[in-house]
Amino acid sequence: MLSGLEGTVCYLDDIIVTGKNEIEHMKNLNKVFERIRDYGFHVNKGKCIFLQNHVEYLGFIVDENGVHTSPSKTKAIINMPKPTNVSQLRSFLGMVNHYAKFIPQLSDRLLPFYSLLKNNIPWKWDSLCDKTFKNIKQFLISPLALTHYDPSLPLVLAADASNSGVGAVIYHRYSDGTEKAIAHASKTLTPTERNYAQIEKEALAIIYGVQKFDQFLRGRRFTLLTDHKPLITIFGPKKGVPTTSANRLQRWAIRLMGYVYDIEYRSTLNFGHADGLSRLPIGPDKDFDNRDPGEISSIASIQQELQQDLPLRAVQIAKATQNDPILVQVYNYILSGWPLSYTDKLQSYYRIRNELSTSNGCITWGLRTIIPSRFRNHLLNHLHLSHPGMTRMKVYARRYFWWPSIDKDIEELVRKCPNCTENSKQPIKAPLSP
Repeated sequence: MLSGLEGTVCYLDDIIVTGKNEIEHMKNLNKVFERIRDYGFHVNKGKCIFLQNHVEYLGFIVDENGVHTSPSKTKAIINMPKPTNVSQLRSFLGMVNHYAKFIPQLSDRLLPFYSLLKNNIPWKWDSLCDKTFKNIKQFLISPLALTHYDPSLPLVLAADASNSGVGAVIYHRYSDGTEKAIAHASKTLTPTERNYAQIEKEALAIIYGVQKFDQFLRGRRFTLLTDHKPLITIFGPKKGVPTTSANRLQRWAIRLMGYVYDIEYRSTLNFGHADGLSRLPIGPDKDFDNRDPGEISSIASIQQELQQDLPLRAVQIAKATQNDPILVQVYNYILSGWPLSYTDKLQSYYRIRNELSTSNGCITWGLRTIIPSRFRNHLLNHLHLSHPGMTRMKVYARRYFWWPSIDKDIEELVRKCPNCTENSKQPIKAPLSP
């Protein structure tokens, strides 16, 4: 029984060895070493901790007094910054209301916040709001709202993203429909991640949650919750990864193949526990941000290499994109999310909205760059220098760039070219016969 520990504790590569006193502890440790030697296994000394009063294991602190929640698993709540505007306050209240069953007299406790939500009331965060905010956070990390990990209970990972950060919470779902969190995590977005498309930010939140809680998730089935419906198709196990998806999404989908999960969509209105973490992140996560630095840059280098083959530089395309009335809207929608209503001119881009991304200030579709209207005729004339023909021009163009009417523009250019018309293979007209 771990709860009856009275002596020292050892941690050997995911194995906890203990005893009622030091003598019994050493006997148990020797037996473990003998068993490891008999079966030909080896232990990494750098991952072992000997003769400790407590150890951290699977997000819990194990000591002579029992099992306790590790501060690292509640840090996202403890260090959560106070809201600075109404939008952040609504996100925090959404997270609190998700655990309303476990916080007594919640409505009375939240009264200082409700006045800040009224229209035409200036924002004023006073000492009472600050005290209430701290008290509510203590309830969120108390045993009332938290639980220990139990491998026999259904496991759920919820992840969400905002323009400032990502958040994730892992929790158990009980048979009566109630939910209790095991651990919370959040981080602010790096300058590079802020330039991700909105769908990529939502996917990043999932990858962040999976990596933070890998010890809980790997090797068992769990439910993955997201409030971004397109990710159901991209990360869903029933369909393959779309070949035209952004490269980051394809790479992350392959990473998720190492887990067994069911992915579900949850409306943003019912996603407060993860939404609050993403809008009030505690700060950067260096361990996550420094992972595989070459993984992301390798994709960017491919984008740059393909753009260098064009008779235009990425800087020129990026500048023209910001001056193009249609593409500048598309660029902003990619970063912040698409609206429910849009003009007919955006229809072609809306159709592929979940596959669009940004690179070096340009809009990309897979490995292709979307060209502003200013440079389209210039590129087509460059492709047409050797008069390759209509079909071959389309093949060349689709390899590097795209815009909605590219096929029609190529066909029109070739038809107007005297050399192409004169040298084209005209079909032989057979005489009519009854």
